[in-house]
Amino acid sequence: MGEAVFQASPIPLLAFQPPTVASPARPAHWLWWQ
Repeated sequence: MGEAVFQASPIPLLAFQPPTVASPARPAHWLWWQ
């Protein structure tokens, strides 16, 4: 599931960053990847 989100994300690197560093526009994306 995580890989699918990684590939679907326009900025995959955000998936590897904590919520405080990742774009505030993608908090759900980070939580989904986790």
